[in-house]
Amino acid sequence: MSAIGDSISKFVPLVRKKPKIDRRQALAVIPVRNPVIKWECKGSEITLDVPLRDDWLARLIKRLLPKMPGSRHIALDEVGSYVWEQCDGERNINSVVDSVSGNYKLTRREAEASVTMFLQTLAKKNLIGLMSPGGKKSVKGNRK
Repeated sequence: MSAIGDSISKFVPLVRKKPKIDRRQALAVIPVRNPVIKWECKGSEITLDVPLRDDWLARLIKRLLPKMPGSRHIALDEVGSYVWEQCDGERNINSVVDSVSGNYKLTRREAEASVTMFLQTLAKKNLIGLMSPGGKKSVKGNRK
């Protein structure tokens, strides 16, 4: 961020500096599934049942479209399902990468790139949260 952005972030609550973490710290982060998400395992694939938001706009749309479902379903492939199961709040990203690398015969670098991109996508969609190793401060929290 520029010097102007640094000074603005002190006074404007929506402009925040992103914390800078190195690769080692990033791999120590612990992915945790959002407890609101229900999931079901069918064979080697998992289907996520993600509830739709429940604010005034969602209630208005529900009134206008009464047949609209209350949740959406996301099907994960075999590798995505495996990574989802690993997001139990016990394992850090490094151990998930090691596990994927071993199970799917990928190089460490390929597994790390794939897993981190997938976890970033899940975090952006609020399907998982990313917790620091101490467990006290959330890197990317879940919306409630």
